[in-house]
Amino acid sequence: MNKEKIESEIKELNAIRAMRHRDFNEIEKRYDRKEISDKSFEKHKQKYDSRIEKIKDKIRKLEEKHEEKE
Repeated sequence: MNKEKIESEIKELNAIRAMRHRDFNEIEKRYDRKEISDKSFEKHKQKYDSRIEKIKDKIRKLEEKHEEKE
């Protein structure tokens, strides 16, 4: 994989992470307004944390590949 492709993938993953963060902020606001239950909020939080951790791992691996290319 060349450097430009790696950088592009990192940007895409960061964009996805930002979208997920924005979406979770909406869930938090709904929870604060008591529109969703504690159980539902915890379920969303676990999904969010899991997905964000996977994205972070992918970014770390791509950054390592990028450093190897330099």
